[in-house]
Amino acid sequence: MTRCALFALVFSSQAALAEVPRVVTDIFPVQGLAAAVMDGLGTPDIILPPGADPHGYAMRPSDAAALEAAALVIWVGEGLTPWLEDPIGTLAGDATILELLEIEGTRLIETGGEYEDEQGHDDHGHGPIDPHAWLDPDNALVWVAAIAEALAATDPDNAARYRGNARETSAQIAAQIRQAEASLSGLDGTAYAVHHDAYRYFENRFGLTHEFAVISYEGDKPGPRRIAKLQRIARDADVIRLVAEPSLDVSRLADTLFAPGSANICRIDPLGTGIEPGKHHYRLFLQDLTERMRTCLQP
Repeated sequence: MTRCALFALVFSSQAALAEVPRVVTDIFPVQGLAAAVMDGLGTPDIILPPGADPHGYAMRPSDAAALEAAALVIWVGEGLTPWLEDPIGTLAGDATILELLEIEGTRLIETGGEYEDEQGHDDHGHGPIDPHAWLDPDNALVWVAAIAEALAATDPDNAARYRGNARETSAQIAAQIRQAEASLSGLDGTAYAVHHDAYRYFENRFGLTHEFAVISYEGDKPGPRRIAKLQRIARDADVIRLVAEPSLDVSRLADTLFAPGSANICRIDPLGTGIEPGKHHYRLFLQDLTERMRTCLQP
């Protein structure tokens, strides 16, 4: 191949790559789904870094620049990242916006009345819908198809590739769902509590039910009245397992709720930040989540 022909090939490849729309996502599981659909064409950006709280985060200049350059923004919705709504509107005004909680076919769970303050008033802050919907893998299947169609509309030249990637990704997730069903079968009678009520979609999908959650969706700490109530529930239901996010020190809380030193603290990350980002992220995230929950709840 001559130098001119080689230059032409490289230039045409770079031009084709440059035509792929820039995609910005909010959290790791969403980035993983988008990366799987875009496999072989491009890699989506992600706003929320590892360890950051999705409910409250200060955007960096690089995040603002990414939104300004985006052709497609994919986010869970205002219920999860309220701080992102205004920047999307002002910085990504020319982009297509895909709000996953609004996609038809998404299974949504309403927040209940489990949390009360010391005067007995409801203490929810997220509104009527629990935003942690990516933890139901059936929602991931719905979203993969929607992401593929959004990309196909934005980049028609590569529509067939996006749709083919979506079909392959959906098949992989469906296979992982079947493995999760088998792995978690028979554990529905095990008593456990959760620190942050962020796992309800996963629990509902696989037939699990926690006895209580210590804090609300907004992270509000319980007062003395609620602590006393949780102690009674733990004692009556013989709860010794507490599911908590990896970064939280809940050992003192566990000693308060249960007999000192008796708690089995299970570390489960609902954001999958310990899983390598990329096209396999969501499948590996679901696999890891399943294994950790099975290990926690097995007799």
